[in-house]
Amino acid sequence: MGEPFTVTGSLYYYVPPDPTRHPIPNATVYVYILMDSSIVKRYTVITSYYGDFILSPVLNEPGVYKLYAEFPGTNEYPPCTSSEFTVTVTYRTEEATPAVGTSTSPVFWIILIGALVVMLASLRSRLGEAVER
Repeated sequence: MGEPFTVTGSLYYYVPPDPTRHPIPNATVYVYILMDSSIVKRYTVITSYYGDFILSPVLNEPGVYKLYAEFPGTNEYPPCTSSEFTVTVTYRTEEATPAVGTSTSPVFWIILIGALVVMLASLRSRLGEAVER
């Protein structure tokens, strides 16, 4: 909750029977976020040269949201709508992680041990090369 999440998409067309994807650049796409069938937010994005778009919305209220993208179409391309996706937003239950020097979380120790293993393997390899010379 209150953290951005990433929405990505691509807009392209096919020319049957060729399966090649042809991007639709500089196209307007609307991304809708709904809760209880009501639109909470509507974003307007423009596709890149490659037909891609990216969006990082933030939802500040807990709940289950539905999300979909819609291309309204142009004179050249017909309109289309994506599948609907579900996003669940919950309250954050974990405390803020303290500075690395004071952390005792299991993740910290796993990362530290992993780093030490890599350093020791590198040192062992270097010592082995020095002994062989």
